Amino acid sequence: MTVYLIVCNESLKIYVGQHKGSDLGKYLSRKFYDAKRATGTRSHIYAALRKYPRDSWSIWPLVSNITTQKELNELEKHYIRVLRAQHPDIGYNICDGGQPNPQIARRYETPEECEQRKATRIARNLQTRLDRKERERVQKQENRILTAIWKSILLNADIQYVDW
Repeated sequence: MTVYLIVCNESLKIYVGQHKGSDLGKYLSRKFYDAKRATGTRSHIYAALRKYPRDSWSIWPLVSNITTQKELNELEKHYIRVLRAQHPDIGYNICDGGQPNPQIARRYETPEECEQRKATRIARNLQTRLDRKERERVQKQENRILTAIWKSILLNADIQYVDW
């Protein structure tokens, strides 16, 4: 079992994943096949595989010969976190790693779980918007304070110019 790194030379973004087989080249070819035929899940990596040409992609093993699923999951999580592969400017990873793909997992959830997930997502989006507005409000207030301080300094300063 292997934790791997997929690199796109055009977007300069990465994807960290895990594979239970040994042939990473064949695995990447399968990912291209799934992405082009939309048989794979709808994720950032599949969208990018469709967008950029095949020759702009490479796959590299980060850690291989892993013996347990638990260790494989932990190492995948570790490399996603260390390489910041979930950051939209850096990578294509959506999840923390070490868990099933959310699109696949959703097929098995109950209607109640689906509603709970939707409510959680709405609350998180609302909180993000509120946080953004609060940050903007605080920044405006700080700018007003700094402007007032500088005006006060400049108006009240008794600056004597020295003519050399």
